[in-house]
Amino acid sequence: MLPFYQVSRQQVKGLDERESINRRNPIYRFAGRKKYCNGDTMVTENRHHPQKMKETCRMDIIWKLTLGMAFLTVGCAKPTSGKIGERKDAPEPSEEKTARPVRPSEDQVVARSKSSRKEPTAADWNRQLQDNDAARRIQAAEALGKIDFKKTGAITGPARQENAAQDAVTALMAVLSDDRSYVRQSVVQALGRIGSEARGATSVLIEKSKDPSADVRRETVLALGRIEPESSQVLSTLGKCLRDPDSSVNKAATEVLVQIGKPAVPTLMAGMEDKDPQVCLRSMTALGDIGPAAEQAIPALSSAVERKESPIRKKAVESLGKIGPKAKTVTPALIEALKETDGDVRHYAAETLGALGSEAKSAMQALIETLNDRDTAVRMQAIRALVRIDPKAKEVVPALQKVQHDPERDVRQEVLVALGQCGKAAVGPLVESLKDLDSTILIYAAESLGRIGPEAKEAVPALLPLLKDDEEEVRKVAASALKKIDPTRKE
Repeated sequence: MLPFYQVSRQQVKGLDERESINRRNPIYRFAGRKKYCNGDTMVTENRHHPQKMKETCRMDIIWKLTLGMAFLTVGCAKPTSGKIGERKDAPEPSEEKTARPVRPSEDQVVARSKSSRKEPTAADWNRQLQDNDAARRIQAAEALGKIDFKKTGAITGPARQENAAQDAVTALMAVLSDDRSYVRQSVVQALGRIGSEARGATSVLIEKSKDPSADVRRETVLALGRIEPESSQVLSTLGKCLRDPDSSVNKAATEVLVQIGKPAVPTLMAGMEDKDPQVCLRSMTALGDIGPAAEQAIPALSSAVERKESPIRKKAVESLGKIGPKAKTVTPALIEALKETDGDVRHYAAETLGALGSEAKSAMQALIETLNDRDTAVRMQAIRALVRIDPKAKEVVPALQKVQHDPERDVRQEVLVALGQCGKAAVGPLVESLKDLDSTILIYAAESLGRIGPEAKEAVPALLPLLKDDEEEVRKVAASALKKIDPTRKE
């Protein structure tokens, strides 16, 4: 018998027309049989019973579908409760017996551990200061420095409230001789934070101001300023620290003396007499920063204006100005400073006199003379000082007119600004400046006339031509000045 793939269509009459053989389709082997696929139907070869091919194919498909449905049913079935092998009709255990304990969160565990852990007391930190480990000694010193011994209830343990601070100070003083500088530094910081309660450690801290470590010396200066700042011994020690070679130490001493204020003035005045110019400068800077409370240092500062060293003269003038207008004795020293050969000193003197305001009227004549100074910056500062002291004084406008045509344009502009504060007496000089060919000068003069206001009505004819000036800025300023002089005027 021929194989199935070689039979004719007449020999497979039992097959449907859709299941005709397609010789181009691939051949699949399954269970020892050849299967032919034409895309729609699988046909199995059977040499002896070709008539049963269709039935065999259908049975194969039905078997596979049945098996797939069985697996699907098992997979979708709801699992039964209870353990394997347990009877289905057995009663379910109660919820109370099967409920598992809730595991606490991490935050709850940390909170419980903190609540159950005992916080160290001041006495515990005192004992830890004797530990062999330097890190633990530092930890204890820092902890003692953070305790507020003045606050009720801050200390727990056997020590009474009033003795707790003293016990801590005693324990800290015992560690001040530690071999390690960073341990000594932490102990000094702790004593400074304790404050006035650590007065018993003052003498020991004064000795530590000579410590080999600059960090320890700096912290000692700061601690002394917190513990007992107005003590004569402390002030003397701080005065010596102004001479410390380390800049961080002498800077800390200067800052502490400024914070102490008036009680520190004698110490700073003594520092002004030091042979080291840097110590003198630091002392004068501190006196100026103290301000009016350092009034008793004015004679010493006035004398310093006449010293040979230019930086010292500058700093003396600057500090005199910072002491304030209440110190009327400052003015004579500043007048003398206007005659200094150093331009910076003259500049500081003129600026300081202007800051004194009406208190420096006695310096008006000296400032008028300074308008002829060879230094441009000094001339400009003298102009500002005159109008700050008394702009309406009769001698101010004539003096300003003399420098109205100064060769330096900056000076001429400063004169025009000053004349704008002098009122009606300055209208004539300002109108004269409207004839200048420099547009910048025209703008300054017009602005000053507008600042004077209605008192400058006589300047209207001179301002009108500026409305047709080539420069747009000049036209705008002139229109604004005319509006201020005559608010009723129409455009």
